[in-house]
Amino acid sequence: MPGDFLGLADEIGMSDRLGDWVMRTACAQLAAWDRAGLPPIAMSVNVAPAQFSGPGFVDSVSRVLAASDLDPRRLELEILEQTAVDRSQLTVQALARLREIGVQIALDDFGTGYSSLVYLTQLPANILKLDRAFIRTLATDVRQAAMVGAIISLGKRLDMAIVAEGVEDDAQRVLLGELGCDLMQGYLFSRPLPPKEFAALLLREEAGSDGGWHKASVAGQA
Repeated sequence: MPGDFLGLADEIGMSDRLGDWVMRTACAQLAAWDRAGLPPIAMSVNVAPAQFSGPGFVDSVSRVLAASDLDPRRLELEILEQTAVDRSQLTVQALARLREIGVQIALDDFGTGYSSLVYLTQLPANILKLDRAFIRTLATDVRQAAMVGAIISLGKRLDMAIVAEGVEDDAQRVLLGELGCDLMQGYLFSRPLPPKEFAALLLREEAGSDGGWHKASVAGQA
């Protein structure tokens, strides 16, 4: 699991190189699915804090997208809320450039850090990901449900899409839908899958739906 090795990668200075490899691999896989005729989906990739330290990060993302011949709008980069706070100016500049070329930016694990809500108005992010800690007792805790509802409402007022992480049962799914959540991810829908099995799942889902965009999530950096 990522939690078993990401800390070590950080300690030995490998997280930026690992992140570059994840980005290239994820985009190459998305391009391969396109060539195989799968329905178009967006790819979500976690970005390590160390990757933002390098001045060439945005150019590197652009090169990867060009090499894979992908529309930038199909790539979503997830950045931890705390990273946005700790590296505010550098991060804002990099994220702004990424948004200019069309890349989607998500604030991951939102609500678990200690940042001020004012950062939501300053960061050029367009997706807000609710941490699983908010979802775990959502269906049984009225106060938790009220808080999630307030965050969803706030995010929508800021023109952000809302994604809930860690959805594991139908009660959570139904309540999140009633609260206006846009997208959900979690074991209720599927556990992590190898590329071939994911492709088969996507085809089955597409056959039983009316189309639309799907999303694949790559757990590269956290």
